[in-house]
Amino acid sequence: MQRTSKKADPLFRGDGSDAVSVPAPVAEPSLIRHILYLGGLGRESPYLSTSGDRTLADKFATRGGRVWKTSGALAEQLGAKHISQSDLQATLKSSKTGRASWSNARQRLLARKYVELHAEHLIDFIPFKQTPAAVKGAVLKMFEKA
Repeated sequence: MQRTSKKADPLFRGDGSDAVSVPAPVAEPSLIRHILYLGGLGRESPYLSTSGDRTLADKFATRGGRVWKTSGALAEQLGAKHISQSDLQATLKSSKTGRASWSNARQRLLARKYVELHAEHLIDFIPFKQTPAAVKGAVLKMFEKA
């Protein structure tokens, strides 16, 4: 059962040991492509995945990596948008247009299952209308070592 989260609740991200990966706000905005990790390691994405569960974030830390911590409130304060797990589930379930648009129904269902399994929240950088250097600076301010 999914719990209700608040924007101030901690969100965790498994990533490299030195810093969090920097998103690309102008990259393909498909939620399904991001959640299913289509394109593999190194693909550009306008989102950073986070989890409300630190133990799940540990699984996503790269080899020799670490877990980082932020909150939806801090992300929004710095110009990004927090998409909660419940909002993400609702968008994937009800929307067949825009960022949730996808032609393969099985992959849409699988994305919804992954969001639930990983207690996934997204930090959305599409509304972040800044230079790549500013995006990197915001990410550095947004995350701290957990």
